[in-house]
Amino acid sequence: MKRRSRGNIFAELNRVIGSTTHWALRGFIAWLSNKFGVTLPTWLERNLAYYGAGFLLVGVGVWHYLPWLPSVSFPSISFDWSIFLSIVSLALIVIQTIIIYRQLQIMEVQDELLGRRSDLTMMATHNQAQDQIDFDVQNCGRKGANDFYWDIFIPASLSNGRLLRDAMLATHAPLDTQIFNGTAYNRYSGHGEDKLYPNRIKYICNFQLPSLDTKGEFKFYWQLVGEDGIFPAKDHYGLFEITIS
Repeated sequence: MKRRSRGNIFAELNRVIGSTTHWALRGFIAWLSNKFGVTLPTWLERNLAYYGAGFLLVGVGVWHYLPWLPSVSFPSISFDWSIFLSIVSLALIVIQTIIIYRQLQIMEVQDELLGRRSDLTMMATHNQAQDQIDFDVQNCGRKGANDFYWDIFIPASLSNGRLLRDAMLATHAPLDTQIFNGTAYNRYSGHGEDKLYPNRIKYICNFQLPSLDTKGEFKFYWQLVGEDGIFPAKDHYGLFEITIS
């Protein structure tokens, strides 16, 4: 029978100690993860235990090469500070890793929730054939908008025109007058009752110009309000610049 060398015995002993430490750490990590309500992926748990075992064994070895670390002896117990500090440091690393992973999970959920919202915008097109401006609302978000309210601000200089809604061709009267950059605008308001799905466009109204002779550059402001907020933003208004020639 071949006798094992002393080096082989120590190598085998280190392997057994390392493997035992590795699996003990995996159990400790699993227990901590459960306490924090986190499920770590297998690769992270395995690598954390693997490198943690190496860290712990190196820390234990420090006692033999750095004698300046104190050792406290009692009648029947010898307390090694290097081992204690290694265990505490490793536990803190594991706990910090679990907390960071938990925070990343929370951030991913928050990003997903923020991404699943409606994002409404208004579009305006000059319909030269009908001598009118058509207004549509588009949902650019990832969530449907059950309904929304809209405001369109049309220059008071075009007050002789008519804003018409839907196919009934009923004239929509302005609610009030507001000032933008020193210019008076008539505010028209309405309610979109049907659900507007993502990437869909809904016609809301058109504005018939006062006469065929209406020419120039005109600015139109708008704002939309839905269950996911105010668009484009609170106290801000969207702007159309339309040239009529």
